[in-house]
Amino acid sequence: GGFRATQTVKLKPGPLEDFSHAIEPHLRSLGMPTKLDRGIVTLYKDFTVCEKNKLLTPEQARILKLLGKPMAKFKVVINCCFTKQDGFELINEKAIEVSKKTRKMKKSVKVAGLKNTKQSQDAMSEDEDEDDEAMEQDDDDDEDDNESDDES
Repeated sequence: GGFRATQTVKLKPGPLEDFSHAIEPHLRSLGMPTKLDRGIVTLYKDFTVCEKNKLLTPEQARILKLLGKPMAKFKVVINCCFTKQDGFELINEKAIEVSKKTRKMKKSVKVAGLKNTKQSQDAMSEDEDEDDEAMEQDDDDDEDDNESDDES
């Protein structure tokens, strides 16, 4: 399934001055009742872009994007971080809002408190060493590619 509209968006007839004349055919292809009136994109009848709680079609999502009316909020909450020097550090102790999906995930994945142990530091160091080796290998491969380009 797609995303559900968080609000009803209706447009009244009249000029849509935020849009260039060049985008008018695209708006029409998305299902909007538009025409050019003296070079200005004009909506010639009422148009409901979407209705609250109904699934959005790809066309509706594109229209909403063009109108600058996002239907979703993106939010990142940083709870902890890791540095070589200090290990894991808890940054945010506030309770995180739990949705139905995260509740299901919590049942399947139990995360114990993060501890800065010698074992976890060693594991992180090993991962970083492997990453460094992989990066060096990529750099060597790039140099080989450049040499073969010079020969042609």
